[in-house]
Amino acid sequence: MFRIQPTYAFLEPSQKIYIKITINDTSVQLLQYYHYIAIFHVESEAKSHLEAFPKENAKFDGVLRIPISFEKHGGFDEN
Repeated sequence: MFRIQPTYAFLEPSQKIYIKITINDTSVQLLQYYHYIAIFHVESEAKSHLEAFPKENAKFDGVLRIPISFEKHGGFDEN
């Protein structure tokens, strides 16, 4: 399971985002495009939540945890 921290909390649908992915304590910076983002919503003024690819398996509590492989979403690798 990857730990993904979004750089931006709020995005317009056409924007790109940079995310940091930590795999086995090694961080890599990847560019993810808007079509990977399913829903941004605000639970309260102090805390934003992100649901993303796939939204039914994602949760956001400061770190986005998504049980997917890179191959299923664009073919990224750890390098």
